[in-house]
Amino acid sequence: MRDAAAARLSKALPQNEALIDRILVGRGATEADKPARVRIIPLPSIGHAHADHAVRRVLVEVPPNCPIPADDIAWGFSGLDLGIDHQNGEVLHEGQPLLMLADDRSMLDHYGIAEPTAACLWRTVTPSALPQSAARRRIDPSRIHEAAEQKGVTERLHEEERATGAVVQALRHAGVKATAESIRVQREPFAAKGARAEAFVPGTRLAKARLWHAEIAFAEPTHGPLVIGDGRYLGLGLMAPVKDAWRDELVFPLLPRTRIAIADSTALLHAVRRALMALSRNSTDAVPPLFSGHEPDGTPASSGGHEHVFLAADDANADGRIERLIVAAPWVCDRSGHAPRRSDRALFDHVVSSLREVRAGKLGVVALAHPLTLTAGDPRFGPALTWETRTLYRPTRHAGRGKDTAAAVVRDLIAECERRGLARPEVDLLEFSGGPNGGSLAAHARLRFAVAVKGPIMLGRDSHMGGGLFATADGDKRGG
Repeated sequence: MRDAAAARLSKALPQNEALIDRILVGRGATEADKPARVRIIPLPSIGHAHADHAVRRVLVEVPPNCPIPADDIAWGFSGLDLGIDHQNGEVLHEGQPLLMLADDRSMLDHYGIAEPTAACLWRTVTPSALPQSAARRRIDPSRIHEAAEQKGVTERLHEEERATGAVVQALRHAGVKATAESIRVQREPFAAKGARAEAFVPGTRLAKARLWHAEIAFAEPTHGPLVIGDGRYLGLGLMAPVKDAWRDELVFPLLPRTRIAIADSTALLHAVRRALMALSRNSTDAVPPLFSGHEPDGTPASSGGHEHVFLAADDANADGRIERLIVAAPWVCDRSGHAPRRSDRALFDHVVSSLREVRAGKLGVVALAHPLTLTAGDPRFGPALTWETRTLYRPTRHAGRGKDTAAAVVRDLIAECERRGLARPEVDLLEFSGGPNGGSLAAHARLRFAVAVKGPIMLGRDSHMGGGLFATADGDKRGG
């Protein structure tokens, strides 16, 4: 397609032949030409589990600063018969495709190109061609069963680490400005009808060891087309957004110049709640229960479950100041209920990710960095067997006059874990305080589970506003 369109344009515009070679073919192109080059992106048919990934459409992307007018590029491709040599008109192959401008552009939605289809999670449909430094070690097929040729776990991890670093560079070279939170690489396709990375080698100058499929989670929703790697001008490294990949908990780092004491957590979290309610108001000025905690008639939600968001202020480095805010969906902190509705997950991600600043009264206007997700190994995420409170746990029930208040706190913690869908833990009280007649109970505690548990864990009477926040105990992190 590229060569046929270039031949047609060069024949019509012989004075621009060198320019066409640089911008369309890439022959003689310099680093300065890259932002202006035309990209030809074959679009495999995707969007359904049984879609066969056959190429029936091709996207020709003309950058705004392309020195060849977009109308001329469109004319060069329109009506091309790929069975004809466009230099001399000779018929090369019968029954080859004929290019026609498409009226139906719905396939673009599946590649995140339409306006409402920005997403945070993207996966390659065609593998990306990474630099030679990211290539896997080739195993001679004739020696594949020899023990000396086998790759151990350490070597495989090092190969994937190099490839992950190369993906970061590929994003930069492709002009993608969004921050990648996590990257996963593999040879196998992510879709059942996709093809392994090495299947794309024939007809190219690329070694199969350089080809990797990649999954990238961005810190913020990103639009397509997203094409990365050395083969991006001819359709390798084409990525598609993963639909319904909504985030259920978001972490907002406070900017370095922001200095708020952990003692001011309550005031800050109340301001965060007000900001989220304002962002979630719909066309009728109503706030969804997910953010208000109230029914449409204004009465408190009383279903017996936890149906509105959980907030926490996190002193991550124990210096007495808040480093980040955590906003978690109710179905993450209360795992006893039914699976969340798709609409609620979409609403949570959309509203929370749009939070940029908080007006917090005497604390001033608190600017927030782009939100991140809690990842495996984070002290507030785990997974781990042992968890300890970072903020005071306040029981959900009064101990009762004359009762053993310490034992009542332990019972309440165990019951609260079971109500939230967590395994039954063993509880150690680390610190404990209480008022007269069994009231005003508060404690720092350690939970020990029989199986590793994922966070975030927020328990107790004031858990929606930062109380009962747990973190993994030092030396007991089960990273995924």
